[in-house]
Amino acid sequence: MLEKEKEYKFYEIINELRKKYMQGGAKMLYKDNNWCLYSRHEDIELSSKCYIDEYPDIDDTSFEEILPKFVEEKGLQIIYRDELLQDVIVSALNRKENASNQELLEAIYYYDDNDTFLEL
Repeated sequence: MLEKEKEYKFYEIINELRKKYMQGGAKMLYKDNNWCLYSRHEDIELSSKCYIDEYPDIDDTSFEEILPKFVEEKGLQIIYRDELLQDVIVSALNRKENASNQELLEAIYYYDDNDTFLEL
């Protein structure tokens, strides 16, 4: 399970998601949910430092996102929500079980830009 407020390299998160999927399938992967990936830089690479934390809250009056305290203190921004990463990992590994981390990263970029899955 990924720990909140702990620094990871993005490839470590991909590896953990891959491992969960390979061990228990999509059902196991989706059990670990309700988190977002945060980083200081929007353009994330495999070696980028990133963090896992809660979803932002929504202010009832202004409807603006209220970032978790840890995220705010570290000057981080939301990069991906859990379900986007999980969906892309499931789709990509269903198409190509031995997909490299670079291929998974490209699939994540593609989905984020096109709202559809990349054919590996």
